[in-house]
Amino acid sequence: MKGSRFFLFLKQNQVWNKKYESVYQDMTRPMSHYWIASSHNTYLTGDQVSSESSTEAYTRCLRQDCWDGSDGTPVIYHGRTLTTKIAFLDVIKAIRDHAFITSEYPLILSIENHCSVKQQKIMAKKFDEVFGKMLVTTQLFRDETELPSPSQLKRKIILKCKKLPKHAKEIIEYAEREKDKDLDLSDTFKNGKMYIQEGGSTWEPYFFALTHDKLIYTEIVDDSSHTNDYDGSDSNSVMPIEELHYSKKWFHGKVHGGVKAAEDRVKKFGVEGGFLVRQSDTYAGEYSLCFLSQDRAHHIRIKSNPEQTRYFLIPSKQFDSLYSLISYYRKNSLETRDFFIEKFTKPVPQPERHEQQPWFYPNHHFPEKMDRKKAEEVLQKIPLNGAFLVRYSSDGGANGRFVISFRVENQLKHCRVKEDGRLLVVSNNRFENIEKLVTYYATKSFYRGLKLKHPVNEELYKFAHSVEAPDDKVYTSPDYLDTNTNSSTQCRAISPYHSLDADSLNFERGDVITNVVKHDGVWWKGDLGEQTNKTFPSNFVEEVEPVDSPFGELQKGSIPVGKADVEKRTDETNPYILKVYSPSSPVPFKAAVPTYREAKEWQEIINFVNNRATKRVSQSYLIQKKNKIAQEFSKQIIYCCTVPKLIPDEVRTTGRIFNQMTSFTELTAEKQMSTDPEFYVWFHEVQFSRVYPKAQRVDSSNYNPIRYWNFGCQMVALNYQTPDRPMQLNHGKFRQNGGCGYVLKPDFMFRKNFHPSRVRDLDMNEIQPLTFKITIIAARQLFRTGNKFISSPFVEVEIIGADFDCQKVRTTKYIADNGFNPFWNEKFTIKVLNPDLALIRFSVSDEDSFGDSHFVGQATYPTRCLLQGYRAVPLENGFGEELLSSMLIHLQYTYDIHTRNVT
Repeated sequence: MKGSRFFLFLKQNQVWNKKYESVYQDMTRPMSHYWIASSHNTYLTGDQVSSESSTEAYTRCLRQDCWDGSDGTPVIYHGRTLTTKIAFLDVIKAIRDHAFITSEYPLILSIENHCSVKQQKIMAKKFDEVFGKMLVTTQLFRDETELPSPSQLKRKIILKCKKLPKHAKEIIEYAEREKDKDLDLSDTFKNGKMYIQEGGSTWEPYFFALTHDKLIYTEIVDDSSHTNDYDGSDSNSVMPIEELHYSKKWFHGKVHGGVKAAEDRVKKFGVEGGFLVRQSDTYAGEYSLCFLSQDRAHHIRIKSNPEQTRYFLIPSKQFDSLYSLISYYRKNSLETRDFFIEKFTKPVPQPERHEQQPWFYPNHHFPEKMDRKKAEEVLQKIPLNGAFLVRYSSDGGANGRFVISFRVENQLKHCRVKEDGRLLVVSNNRFENIEKLVTYYATKSFYRGLKLKHPVNEELYKFAHSVEAPDDKVYTSPDYLDTNTNSSTQCRAISPYHSLDADSLNFERGDVITNVVKHDGVWWKGDLGEQTNKTFPSNFVEEVEPVDSPFGELQKGSIPVGKADVEKRTDETNPYILKVYSPSSPVPFKAAVPTYREAKEWQEIINFVNNRATKRVSQSYLIQKKNKIAQEFSKQIIYCCTVPKLIPDEVRTTGRIFNQMTSFTELTAEKQMSTDPEFYVWFHEVQFSRVYPKAQRVDSSNYNPIRYWNFGCQMVALNYQTPDRPMQLNHGKFRQNGGCGYVLKPDFMFRKNFHPSRVRDLDMNEIQPLTFKITIIAARQLFRTGNKFISSPFVEVEIIGADFDCQKVRTTKYIADNGFNPFWNEKFTIKVLNPDLALIRFSVSDEDSFGDSHFVGQATYPTRCLLQGYRAVPLENGFGEELLSSMLIHLQYTYDIHTRNVT
C-alpha cells in the first residue's frame, strides 16, 4: 500500500496526457490558422527601463529593437532607455543556433526598425550571411492567395517589418502618432538619467523623459543582483539583494545601548535560537549577530570583505549579502570553537517604542483599547484640520498592524498602513517604524495636501472628553483609505480663474488640474503644480482623460515644461544644475548632471519643446516618425509586411491581404474587439496580427492573453522574462501539440459571424460542454520560496477561457503548518461551456498568520489534454519549471450532448 501511494504522486501518473507531447495537429493549414507563441523584448532580463539585455533569452518567436550602433553596426536594446546594448550580430547568431532546437516550425522575427538607411543595409547583409537558406526572401508560389503552412516553412525564418511600396527605391514616411496609441519612450523627445536632491543633502538618480508638455521621471532600480525566486506577488518594487536585510524583522539597525541592549532584547524574547542583527559599534560597515542558545545570549561578529562585497561568520563559508548569510543559517547549523547551534529560528521583534509616543493609543496615560469608534468620537470633537492619532488595527494585523485616524475638513478618515516585512509603506515611501512615518508626514503631504500636524496628545484627548459633540455634521467614510491611490480624474480649464482666497485654486485657460475630487454642488477640489487640495468652481473646467505616461503607475513625478537654464555648483560628482521653470510654480525644479554637455542638451531640447507649446500647436499632429527604409532590407520582408493601422471599413472594401499584418497594443486590441468583435475574428482567418504590452508596463509585467487568443489573434506577445500568471497561462496553452509553438485554432473560429463571448453561438457550432468532477485529495512537499519550510497550504482550481467560462473554486480550509503531506479530500464540480478555448489551472498558496497568501506552485493545462482517474499534478514555479511539489487529485469528466437553451 505504501508503494502504491508513493506511485500516485509520481510524474509517471500525472494528469497530463503524454500523447499531446508530440505534434498531433494538422500542420498543413495556412499559418494564420494557428496561435503562435510570441515574446516581447525577450532580450531583456528585467524591466523595460534599466535592465540587462541578453542573447541567452532568445529561444522563441521574437521581437528585436534595432538601433544605430556607435561603431557603425546595429545594436539591440530598448531604445532611449537605460537598458544595456548588445550587438546585433551576436543576437542573430544566437537565433540561428537556437531557433530550431525544440521546434522545427518557422520562426517569425519581428523587427522594430530604428536604424538609418546605412545601418539597415548592414543589417540586411548580416541577415543573409548568418541565416543563409533559413531566411525567407521570396514567396513559395507565384500566385499565392493565403499564407503558406507551418509544414511548408519548416526550419525557416520570416522577417516582420514595414516594407517599401512597389517600384520605390527608398521612401521617407511621415506618420502622425495615432490618437489611440500609447505614448512610448521612443515617442518622447529625450530620455536619460539625472539626479534629484532628497532630504536636503543626498542626490538620488532618476530616469527622466521629456514629453510634449512635461518632464516626467521614475526611480532607477539596480536589479543586477536579483534572485530568481518568485513568490507570485505582483509588486513593482524590487530591492537589490545587498539591501534586502533592511526590510527584514531580524535587522534592528543601530541599537542604542549596543551589546547590553541587544542581549536584553534576545533574553526578553526567550526563544531558543531567537536572533537579531544590528550594526556594529566597533567596525564601520559591519554587523553583529546576537542569538539565544541554552538560555545564554551569544554575540558573533559578521565579518565582511568590502572589496568583493562578501559576508561571513567563518572564512570557509562566504555570502554575497547579509540576507543570504542569515537565510543560510536559518536552515543550516553553525559550529565554532565556543558553541554549536542547530539553526537560527525566530527573529527577535523590534521594541515597541511607539507606545511611548503621545499620539499613539493605547499608551501609559490612556491604557484603554482604542478602536475605530472611539477614535471617531475623539476626532469629531477636535476641530483641527490635520488632527490625527495612531492605533493598532482591530483585525489583529491581518491587513497591517497600524491605522492612522485623522481629520480633513469635516471628514474623518482611517488609513491602514501597509507592511513589507518590517518596513511600513505609505504610497511609495518606506519607513523603518511608525515614528519615522509620523515625523515625515508632519511636513509632507499625507493625503491630498494634508499634513499630520496636530497629534491628539494628552491635552487634546482631555479637551475632547470635556466638550459636547459639535452640531455641525462630521462625515465619516465607511471604508479604509488607501493612500497609494490618487484620483485619476483630470480637468482642463476652459476659462481663467483667480481668487484672493488662500484655499482656492488659481489657474489660466488650458491648465490641467489633476487629482480632482468632485463634491456636491459647484465647488470641486484638485491639484495644480504646488497648489494642492485647493477649491475651484466646476463650471470653469471640462473633464478630460488622464494624460498618457510612458511610465504608467511607476511614474514618480512630473514637471510642466517651461524655460530651462543651466548653472554650475561646487559639487565634483554632478556639478551642473538644470533649472526648469514651471508656469505653475515660481520656484524652479532642479536636477543635476555630471557634464556640461548633458546639461546643455537638456536645456536646448526643453526650451525647444517649450517654444512649440507656447504656440499652442497640438503635439498629436507634430510627433512624426521619420522612417527611411533601405531597399536591401525591404526585399527581405515577404509574409509579414507591417501596415500602420487596421481600418475595418477599408478591409471590408479591399479584402483581406494575406501577407499584411498589424500590430496592436493590448489597449488598442481590446478596443477593436469590443467595437467590432465579429470583424476581428473574421479578419484573423486570413491575416496576422500581433498584440504587445502597453508602454506603461516598464516593469515587464504582462496582461491576460486569453481574450486575445479567443478573438483569433495569432501572436499575443508577452514578456517571457517575467514569471507571472499570464506567462503561466501561455506555457499551459503551448504545452500541447508537442510544445512546437504552434496550436491550431478550432474549426468553429472559421465559421461566419462567430463570436467567442456569445453563448448562443455554442449550439449553432455544435460545441459540447465539458463537466469536470474534481477531488482535491492531498499533496506533498509544498514549500514556498523564501526559505520557509513550514507552510499552511490551500488549493485553487481555475478555469480561464471564454468570458462566460471564467471561474475559480478553492479548498474551504487551509492545512495549518503542514506543507509536507497536507490532506483535503474536497470535491468540486465545474462546467466548461467551450472547452476548446479554456485552460484549467491548479495553484497552491501558503496562507500566513496575517491571512496573506503566498505563491507555492501551479500547473496549467488545456482542458482537453487531461487523463481521468487518480492522478498526480506536478507543480511548477512561475517560469514553468518543475518543482519537487506534487498534488494528488481524482478527475472525472463528461461531455454534455444535450442542447442548451439558446438565449
